Amino acid sequence: MKFQLNKNEQFITVFRKHEFFMWLAVIRYLFLAIIPVFAISFFNNFTNLQELGTVIYFAYLLLLWVGFFVEWTNFMLDTWILTDERLIDIEQLSLFSRRVSTLSLDRIQDITTTELGLLETFFGIGTVLVQTAGETQEFEIYGVKNPNKVKDILQQAYRQGRQDILHEIAGLRSE
Repeated sequence: MKFQLNKNEQFITVFRKHEFFMWLAVIRYLFLAIIPVFAISFFNNFTNLQELGTVIYFAYLLLLWVGFFVEWTNFMLDTWILTDERLIDIEQLSLFSRRVSTLSLDRIQDITTTELGLLETFFGIGTVLVQTAGETQEFEIYGVKNPNKVKDILQQAYRQGRQDILHEIAGLRSE
């Protein structure tokens, strides 16, 4: 997705969900595709139902393929974009529905990371919660790879923005 940067705004990085979530979807859809093979072998005992079972199976595979495509699209389009001025959350809600939220870095009050459970700890997956001073109290980056590194990048961007503001204020005072 292309978005417009403000004047003098610099792109820093993009955060995405961990690939683990996509691999889970692949395994789930492969499992769902294999299960009916056993049912088709059952229908082979009834010769008049064999063709019907095959047609139903291929229709089922087509539905699985569409479901997997929707899930892959959702995975690829869920992004968090960090610039030197703001954090942009692009959340794909469904195939033709998207929500874009923007958080100005100067509104950050606190950044918290959580890694819950054995799998998240083992794979380095977690959630980054950004507390803000605005109406929306939390800005959540869910399922991100290396949440502590993401937190450090956000804090560094925040500190750099504050330093730039302090330099501007100092420059205005000296004039």
